[in-house]
Amino acid sequence: MDIAAMSIILNNNQLRMDASLAVMNQTKQLVQQQGEQLVEMLEQSTAQAPHPTHGGLFDTSI
Repeated sequence: MDIAAMSIILNNNQLRMDASLAVMNQTKQLVQQQGEQLVEMLEQSTAQAPHPTHGGLFDTSI
């Protein structure tokens, strides 16, 4: 194998590795953003659900 072919192969491998790392970095950033949004959503939904047996029946008899 001549030097030019070896150089092309090594450059192609480096390009693939760089592209793979860029995709992984974007994915990591997206997951971090989604995690932050999930935490924010959970913090906002702190209102308690009504008790299932309280307030269901009213005694209207006099």
